[in-house]
Amino acid sequence: MNALYYMLKNRGSSCVKDACAYSCTSQRQLERLFQEHIGTTIKKTSNLVRYQNLWHDIVFQKHFYVQEAVLKYGYTDQAHLITSFKSYHTMTPLEARKKIY
Repeated sequence: MNALYYMLKNRGSSCVKDACAYSCTSQRQLERLFQEHIGTTIKKTSNLVRYQNLWHDIVFQKHFYVQEAVLKYGYTDQAHLITSFKSYHTMTPLEARKKIY
């Protein structure tokens, strides 16, 4: 629960090592716990939390800027953000935003 709280608090942009340190658990043990209780890996859970926060920003912010989102959510560059977003949404963030409005 502590590791999951840490991921939610950091909007999914924290690394696995930091979540392990926060929960005082080894990475191997935490991977087992996530697999048992959540059904997926720490990394996938973190990516999903990051995607959900990004999607929230895309939908509810008046002006959405991709470069600000790259910095806010810890992506390495714009291409990384778009690729990650497409894996969940099958279109780019700007295409998705146009469909909403």
